[in-house]
Amino acid sequence: MDKTLIYILGAGRSGTTILDILLGNSQDTISIGEVSRFCKRQGIPPKREKEDPVFGYWDDVRRTFEREGFDYTKGEESVTNHEYHTHFVKAVFGKHDQEYIDIIQEFYKAVFDRTKEAVLIESSKYPLRAMNLSKIFNGDSLKIKYIYLKKDPIQVVRSFNKKNIEQPPKGFLLSNIYYLTVNLICLWTVKILRRRKHAVAIVKYDDLVAQPIKTLDDIAMNLGENFDDSKQKIANNRPLYTGFLFDGNRIRLQQEILLRSKTETRKLTLGDYFTKIFNYLVYR
Repeated sequence: MDKTLIYILGAGRSGTTILDILLGNSQDTISIGEVSRFCKRQGIPPKREKEDPVFGYWDDVRRTFEREGFDYTKGEESVTNHEYHTHFVKAVFGKHDQEYIDIIQEFYKAVFDRTKEAVLIESSKYPLRAMNLSKIFNGDSLKIKYIYLKKDPIQVVRSFNKKNIEQPPKGFLLSNIYYLTVNLICLWTVKILRRRKHAVAIVKYDDLVAQPIKTLDDIAMNLGENFDDSKQKIANNRPLYTGFLFDGNRIRLQQEILLRSKTETRKLTLGDYFTKIFNYLVYR
């Protein structure tokens, strides 16, 4: 394979797609987005026309990946059983089903066969997928490096209360429980990955937006990678190419974006103070 995969993990609505795009604008690097949904989408990137280069890229991957008699429904079930947050005990202490191992290995082989770039950025987010990749490709020629991205819980909870966007909304209490649970799993995952000698960078979204060049320097130092091209685009206020994101935030549907330098500022409510205290352990 002789490729490097940079995997971004974190909770939903934490800016993983933005970071994916930002890193994917460096030389010999490509953004592929949330590919954990490949089986769920039956290999077809959502909301893409057939004439779209992104559709063409993933159509080539799908044709390479599909083996005779492959059942996408069973494939999605296997992925869910190994990657969803409620299965963390199995992911850490159990053994992987051979079907899941085959899906993961065949999928990345198809992606690498289609991709000329040496570094792939993936923002599937799931911490259990991060651990599974580490196990499955242990000792392989595929190098996996990780970035744990976390965002101010107040902003995340507010985001989950929004409607009429692609991801389904969550209520206030459920959003808080979700954020705390996922980030606790992420922190545990980071410890395990570092114990396995993987390079891991921990990044706050607020730092990424406020000081993008410095944050990219920190990521580059922790991962041993070069993101000078991305830094140059930011410094010159040039648009960022969104790459070949399979799924993720709706900004993926734009061909180019500009990095916003400001975050939302609103007066804190009693609910915001609850969120801040409730999630203190994972965001301090």
